Amino acid sequence: LTGIRYDAVDKILDIDSKTGDNFRSFFSTQSGWGNIESGDNTIILKVAYGYLDLKVLNFTHVKSLSEITGAVVGPEEIKTVFVQEDGLNKVLFETVLKLDHGDELIISFR
Repeated sequence: LTGIRYDAVDKILDIDSKTGDNFRSFFSTQSGWGNIESGDNTIILKVAYGYLDLKVLNFTHVKSLSEITGAVVGPEEIKTVFVQEDGLNKVLFETVLKLDHGDELIISFR
């Protein structure tokens, strides 16, 4: 129902929720696993074991979004570009983002 899919070759995480904007879900990849929490204005991705490399985060969202107001892992601000294309929201990371065990990526929107 959450439509979570990870492409390890291109380092793309897709979230296509059929349950609305507010949900919590488990994710699992070959290199690690953790939880994703989505709210009206945030997406939180926490790696509980292993690691996750990310270049792009694609997601659908019922609520209209206009921009990213912040992307952080711990105290570190992450450089991103926000693109909307054919009803899909895309967060493009400037470089491959490596999330290790215990890391939490928080993306905030407006």
